[in-house]
Amino acid sequence: MDQRIARQLFIVTSVGYFTFGLLNASLGPLLEHFAENNSVTLATIGSLFTAMFTGGLLSQLILGHFSDRWGQHRGLAGSFLFLSVFVGAASFSHSYPLTLVLVFFAGMGYGLAVLCGNILVSRLFEKDNISALNWLNVFFGVGDVVGPLLVSLSLFLWDNGMPALWVGSVGMFIVTAVLFLFYFKVDLGASKAAIEARAEKVKLTPFLVSLILMILLYVGSETALGSWTTTYLHTTTVLGMEQAALATAGFWLTLTLGRLMGALLGSRISAINLVRICLGISLLGAAVFVLGYGSAIWSIVAVLIMGFGFGAVFPTTFGIMTSAYREKSGKAGSIITATASLSGMMLPWLVGVIFTQTGMRSVTFIMALLICLLWAAFFFLTAARKRFTASSAG
Repeated sequence: MDQRIARQLFIVTSVGYFTFGLLNASLGPLLEHFAENNSVTLATIGSLFTAMFTGGLLSQLILGHFSDRWGQHRGLAGSFLFLSVFVGAASFSHSYPLTLVLVFFAGMGYGLAVLCGNILVSRLFEKDNISALNWLNVFFGVGDVVGPLLVSLSLFLWDNGMPALWVGSVGMFIVTAVLFLFYFKVDLGASKAAIEARAEKVKLTPFLVSLILMILLYVGSETALGSWTTTYLHTTTVLGMEQAALATAGFWLTLTLGRLMGALLGSRISAINLVRICLGISLLGAAVFVLGYGSAIWSIVAVLIMGFGFGAVFPTTFGIMTSAYREKSGKAGSIITATASLSGMMLPWLVGVIFTQTGMRSVTFIMALLICLLWAAFFFLTAARKRFTASSAG
């Protein structure tokens, strides 16, 4: 397709991903507001995340298969519409069951946006998709950082954090309108052979299994560390809750910087070598995490190192997938992103169960184990990818 249109679509998608990240990161700091609005406890309102991940999982499994036929830009426009409308509506709801339903539908948009946005960008820039995917996720990461800051600002100005969600929802609605008005009829240039290929089923090869394992372990590791860092630091060191929360914000910041590294290196080194560098940095962070138990400084350093190492793993692995399944990336991607949603739902909960039973010290060993398993999945991926490439060429 026309490279001018491709660049325009990339810019619009990136702005959309910035608002996506903003909405995503604003929900956690606003849980107390949601609990108050819906007259439930903070423990009960935590089910909003379950509702969102459940909606995301279902949309990826059910609708993801059709995204190749619709066109990823059209699927992205629809997913942004769901997110902007239903998140905005949930912020005004004072009925707990209604709020759960609204967040569930927002989650459907969330799941499809993760899938369609990444696949769209990888198709727009097939020759340099690793760098482009990392840039896209840099914008998402910046939104992750800005969201909580916007919540803090709106609390300071109006004693109400919900305006942060309204700003994100309105911004995403504007991006949705731009996609519908100017790019909905854009032809991504699929050939007849490509369309026929998209109708075929995706076989569960060892290569696809290796991709599933990589994403499952990565998303679970990232979500678990991001979810429990504040509690871990507050419990095992002299840090207060506010200082521990600031360290968690640092984790998301270094995660974004890791994606920036991936964007800068993605066009200079192979995707496999980029993942190898990321996992090496993560393993270093895990070692510091284990050895630095009880030390506020070393624990924070470890969390920041792991965040930086994690940054480029997802977009780069996703790029490896889309390069291998060029015409069936929607179907393959739906399986992988659904796995990511399931992992995000289960692994943080499992980590919480384990350290409740065995003590907070176990968190360091769990993270080290997860990163070692990521290395094992990576070695499996490199071997399976060679066989997959050889069989496809033959």
